[in-house]
Amino acid sequence: MNLEEILDNDKFVTDLDNAFCDLSLEAVEPEDLDDGLKLTSDKGEFNRGVIKLDEHRVTIIKSGAESRMLYFDEYHPSYSSVEELDIRRVEIAQRRAGAVERREVDALKKVELFESVQTAYESGSKIEHRYLARKGICPADVRIDYRVATFKLYGLTTEWLLYRINDNAYQAIMPFKPVNGSDKRYVTRHADALEEAYAVIGEGEPKFIVEGFADAISANMATGSAVAIASSSGNVVKFAKDHPSLILLADNDDAGRKSAKESGLRAIYCKPHKDVDDYRRHEGLDALAVHIEQELSPIICDSQVHITVVSGNPGSGKSYQECESVLLDNGLTVYAVHNIAAMSQQEGSRVKELEAIAEDKGLDMPDVRRVYSDNEGTVRNQFNEIMKEYDGGHCVIFITHKALEMIDFTDAKGRLIIDEAPIPYEASTVSMTGADISNVRRYLNYVESVSHGRSIIKIEGLNQTGQNFVAERGNRTSYATKALWTDLNVIDKSGSTVCFWLLPDDNSFSDLALCVEYKVTKCRVLDANVFRPFEEVRLLSDDAENSLFVKVLANTQGVTYDLEQLSTRYDVVGKVKKIIGITRGKLSKYKLDIRPNLSNLIARELANEVNMDNALWLLNNANREAGDAVAYLEEKGYEVAHYNPMTHGRNDLTEFETVIMCYSLKPGPEELAILTALGLGMADITRWREHNVHMQNMFRCSLRVGREATWVLPDSDSVDYALERMKDLTGEDLSEKVVYLDNPELIIELASKPAGREKLDGESLSGAERTKASKWRETMPYLNEVAKDIGGIKPLLEVGRKQAQSFYDVYTYSPEFKSEEYLNIQPFSAV
Repeated sequence: MNLEEILDNDKFVTDLDNAFCDLSLEAVEPEDLDDGLKLTSDKGEFNRGVIKLDEHRVTIIKSGAESRMLYFDEYHPSYSSVEELDIRRVEIAQRRAGAVERREVDALKKVELFESVQTAYESGSKIEHRYLARKGICPADVRIDYRVATFKLYGLTTEWLLYRINDNAYQAIMPFKPVNGSDKRYVTRHADALEEAYAVIGEGEPKFIVEGFADAISANMATGSAVAIASSSGNVVKFAKDHPSLILLADNDDAGRKSAKESGLRAIYCKPHKDVDDYRRHEGLDALAVHIEQELSPIICDSQVHITVVSGNPGSGKSYQECESVLLDNGLTVYAVHNIAAMSQQEGSRVKELEAIAEDKGLDMPDVRRVYSDNEGTVRNQFNEIMKEYDGGHCVIFITHKALEMIDFTDAKGRLIIDEAPIPYEASTVSMTGADISNVRRYLNYVESVSHGRSIIKIEGLNQTGQNFVAERGNRTSYATKALWTDLNVIDKSGSTVCFWLLPDDNSFSDLALCVEYKVTKCRVLDANVFRPFEEVRLLSDDAENSLFVKVLANTQGVTYDLEQLSTRYDVVGKVKKIIGITRGKLSKYKLDIRPNLSNLIARELANEVNMDNALWLLNNANREAGDAVAYLEEKGYEVAHYNPMTHGRNDLTEFETVIMCYSLKPGPEELAILTALGLGMADITRWREHNVHMQNMFRCSLRVGREATWVLPDSDSVDYALERMKDLTGEDLSEKVVYLDNPELIIELASKPAGREKLDGESLSGAERTKASKWRETMPYLNEVAKDIGGIKPLLEVGRKQAQSFYDVYTYSPEFKSEEYLNIQPFSAV
C-alpha cells in the first residue's frame, strides 16, 4: 500500500480538513487498515467510526450517513492498480458469502432448537417445579399455562419449566440457580422474536408490567390484576410507547431506575427489597398487597370529588357549547378562565361569546359579574359582595384560575366551569440552613423518598412534639415561629395541602459543609375540596383527560371524572400541506442554548422549505433574547416582529401559513422531581407539557383558513405524537406529508459532540474518565457547565460521585454563589 504517500499529499490533507469544517487537523497518521486513520485535531482525537478506510478511498461518516468520499487515485495515480482492486473485491465477496452461509446454518439450528422446546412444552405438565418451590409459589398461584418437562437443552438434561411468550419465543427455567450465571434461557424461532414481546400472568388487559416471571406471579397474587412480563428492560421501554398507562413495578437497582426513567411509566418500587418477588418472600403477600395499594392510593386524601371532563381540539366547539349551556341554565354558574382578558369586553372573550350566541339564538343574557383581581384578600371580598347581592336568579360569575383556591364557595350552589386546564400545583423556593432542616424535622410527621437526585419530604402534618410547640403561649406570638411555619406551609386551613421539600439526599448532608444555606423547594397542590359545594364541575380542554390538572388531582386526592369527547368541526387534515421535522433525533432547549448558531442554521434551512414572510416562529424567551433564528432572518430582510413566544391559548395563529415550533417545554430537575412525587411518569409530563401544546398550536394554525398550512416540529418524538393524535382524531394517516431537514451541515450540528472533555491542562479525558462522566450526567445534567466554572471536570471525577453530587446539587441550586466560595473547602482545594 502507498498510504504514506497519500498522507504526504497536501491536497488530500486539505480536502480532509475541509470535510470537517470546524476542525483544524494537527496530525494525520496511518494505522492498521482495519482501524483506519488516526486523526488528531485541535479538539482532540476523533472517535473511531467517523473515518472509514478501505484500499482505494476514505469515507467521512457524518451522523450515520456517508457524506463524502475521497478516492486515493485522485491524489496519487499509481496508488492501486485495477487488478489489485479486483483481487481484493473477490476476496471480500468470498468472505461475505461465507458469512451468509454461516448465518443460514445458525438460523436452521435456532429453528430446530425452538421446535424441540415447543415439542417438550406440548408434552409437558403443569406440576410442581423446584424453581417455584424455591420461590414459595404453588402451581395453583401461577395464572399462566406453564409446563414442566425433562429434556436436553443447551447441553443440560434436567427438568425445565417452560412458558410461552409468543408464537416464536419461550422462556426455559432451570430447577436450580448456577453459581455463576442465570437460571433462565430464552429460546426463539428467529433473532427478532423477543422484540416488544411479552407474556401475561392473569386474565384481561395488563395493568402492571414487570421484567421477571416470579415478579409477575407475585404482583398478580397481590393485586388480582393482569401483569405483563417484559422479559428485559429494553422491552419495558418499547412496550411503554404503545401502553403509556401501564404501571411499572420496577426493580430497586440502577437498571430498574434507568428502565423507569427511559420508559416514562409511573413506577412503584418495593423498597428496601430488590423487587416485587423479594418483597413478597420477606414481608409476606398481604404486606405486598398493602404496599402496592398504598402506592396507588391518593397521596393526600380521597376527596370523593367527581368532575366532567370535556375534551376536544381547538375548533371543536367546547367554549361555544358551554356558553350556550350558561344561557339556557337559569341558575348560578361560576366560570373560571385563565386570565382577566378572557372575562373582559374585548373581542374573543367569553363574555363577547355569550353575547354573540344570545343574539344569534334569541336568548336572554344572564347577569354577568366579574372578580377582576388575583389578590387573595380582594378576590374574597369581591366574590362575597357578589354573593350577598345574588337573589337566586340567572347569573354567571367570572373568576380567574388563580382565584379558585382563594374563595370559599360554600354558598355558591350551582355549576362550576373551568375553561382550559389550570396548573394544579404551585412551587416556590425558600432558603434554609442545615440546622433549620434538622430542627424542623423534629416537629413533623413526614415520608421521605429520593427522586432524580433530590430528597423529597412529604409533610403529613405536625407530630406531637410539633403540636405541643405550637400550643405553647410564648411560641404563638413568636415572629420566628410564625415565619417558620408559614414558609414551610406546615399549618394550612384546609388540612389537605401537601408540601414537598426538595433538597440533596439526606445521606450526603455530612458532605455539604459548602455554603450557609440550602435552597428548599416546596409544593402546594390545589385542594379538590373547593369543588364540593358545586352541583356540577366541568373542565374544558384539549386532551383534557391527559392534562396535569386531571392526573395530579386523581393521583393526590382521588378525583374521578366522566369524559365527553367532542370531534373537530373543521377539515384540519385537508389543510395540512406539509409536516416538517427539524431532526430525526431529539432537539432540546439545552442544545439550542449551548449552540447559539443552531437556530440560525435551522432558519436558513427552513427558508428553503417554506414562505418565511408568512410564518410564525415560536421561540422560548431565552432563545428570542439571544437573537437565535432572528439574526439570520433579519439579515435576509424578513419581518420578525411577530415572532412571539407567548402562544398557548392564542387563536390568531390563523394569519400564518406556517407555524414553527422550535422550543422545549420539558420541566427542570426540581419540577420533574415534584411531578414524579405527584405520581406522574415522564410520558404523562411530556405528552401534556410539550406535545399537546404543539398540537394546540397546529390546530389553531389550520382553523378557518382557506389555504393549506405547514407545521414545523422540533424532533421525531413530536412528529410521531402529532401523527398518532391525528390518526386517533380523524382516522387519517399523514405520514406521507412528513419531511425532515436533511442538510448534512445541519445534521452534523444537531448530532455532533466534542470528541473529549477538557482537563485543566486542556487535554482530552481518558476513555474511562469519559465513561464515568457520561454516567454521572444521568443525575447531573449540567455537569459540564459546573466543571467550566471551577476550572475543569477532572477534580470532580477524582473526589468520587457522592461528594461531587453534593457539590453539584448545592452549586446548581445556588447559582448566585461564586465558585471561589467553594474552592477553599476540601475536597475541592486542588481545583
